[in-house]
Amino acid sequence: MRKYYFTLLCLSITFFCDAQPTSSSGRIKLSDASFDVTYVLIDSSTVKDLLPVFRESAQVVSNYFGKPFLHRFSIDLFATRQELDRQWQQDWDDTSIHSECWMVAAGIGDKLQMLSPRVWNGEACEHNASDKKELQQVIAHELVHVYHAQINPIHDFTGLDSLAWFIEGLATYVSGQVDEKRTAQVKKVIASGEAPQQLARFWTGAARYGLAGTLVRYISDTYGREKIVALLPQTDQKIMLQMLGTNEDALINAWKKSLQ
Repeated sequence: MRKYYFTLLCLSITFFCDAQPTSSSGRIKLSDASFDVTYVLIDSSTVKDLLPVFRESAQVVSNYFGKPFLHRFSIDLFATRQELDRQWQQDWDDTSIHSECWMVAAGIGDKLQMLSPRVWNGEACEHNASDKKELQQVIAHELVHVYHAQINPIHDFTGLDSLAWFIEGLATYVSGQVDEKRTAQVKKVIASGEAPQQLARFWTGAARYGLAGTLVRYISDTYGREKIVALLPQTDQKIMLQMLGTNEDALINAWKKSLQ
């Protein structure tokens, strides 16, 4: 798994003085306290609106874990999906990559790459940029990945597909995306007898956000945030279960019981 898990005016008009073009590509860089934002001119107004959301989301993440981000990171805003795809093609060295319409952002250890919410209505699906709560949670979700990847030795999560239940469940839970609707969806899955029997199956299907998110919520509530923090550097599921003093079947059964 590799997850990839933005002005120009001064404070006299309540904007920023430290943004400037950084390359011949015309991208502009804005430096904030703990992160940098890069964008193109057309998204200057968007960045003005997003900066408080970036700050709030980063605070949500660091508050949960009890410590600030380990390193500075970049938030790179892309004006079109074509530009986002081009960047991912470059990052992956694969010109065949084309993102799905629901893919609007991704974070790893040193960056969050994001399709500008300005174009979500026309270039994205399953997301509503005008819903401020949803937008904040999407950003927080990816910043959890950034935080996690800064601590994990595999900074882009490559090869950790089997731990998607924890990687994605953690981001879903900490960002606040485990809401009543998703919890009810999971309870319905459990009642129908269709709950996953292996951890590797939690991040699959239409209920994957709720499944993985409620599982990590259960771990956090049962074992404490300190244990969640201790799990961040781990890359081996067997070791993670040993740290929890349980096994796969027992963890899944206890999670199910907590939702019945």
